[in-house]
Amino acid sequence: MRYSGLGGVVEFGFDNDKKGKHYQNACFSFEYSKEKANGLAVSKTNVLNYDFSYKYLWDIRNIFLLGAKAEVIGINMRTNPNMGNNNLASIMSNHLYLSARYTNRDIINENWTLYVNSDLSIFSLQDEVPSFGVAYSNNLVTNGKVSFDSHDSMLPAYSGNSFHGIWNNFRFFIDVNLKYKKRFVFSYSWQVRRYSSVADYPTTIGVHAIKVRFNIANWNK
Repeated sequence: MRYSGLGGVVEFGFDNDKKGKHYQNACFSFEYSKEKANGLAVSKTNVLNYDFSYKYLWDIRNIFLLGAKAEVIGINMRTNPNMGNNNLASIMSNHLYLSARYTNRDIINENWTLYVNSDLSIFSLQDEVPSFGVAYSNNLVTNGKVSFDSHDSMLPAYSGNSFHGIWNNFRFFIDVNLKYKKRFVFSYSWQVRRYSSVADYPTTIGVHAIKVRFNIANWNK
């Protein structure tokens, strides 16, 4: 089943760009969208995505940088109000990315700078809490740690933390940015995530975004 819809993204971050040496970035992003499956009104879903990451790149040839990005915490939540107490499904993950950056500081004239960022997840630690039902180990049930009697009781967290590689948890980011002078950046970004909780039934998440960034402060040495 395919879901689609519109939403928005807000980002706060800090860049440290030393020409000829390195580039650092710390960023917190929040994404929200409303989605639904075509022709199925009861499928209306709210999607929230929180992400905090840190990136460090080394300058290779002045215009090309290579390094890594660490997703300190990433949370993806989907809620469908029509599903009652089974309306929430979430993914918590940490990713280690191989990252690259291309920079052209005179793409149109000296006022415009082009830079393209790309991030490819190499390893990840992912914990999923699926909707509809949760598969608890028999040990939790027999030891009385799971109760189905009270609707107010909090069930123990679904322990699904597991390591994944690029072959079974593919995640890729790319963004194209056009910076005008010191303050404004206009960008287009695309990200895709493909993973599978059940064999032969992969889930693919894709997000396109158009952004306008304003640099509150800018220092040059």
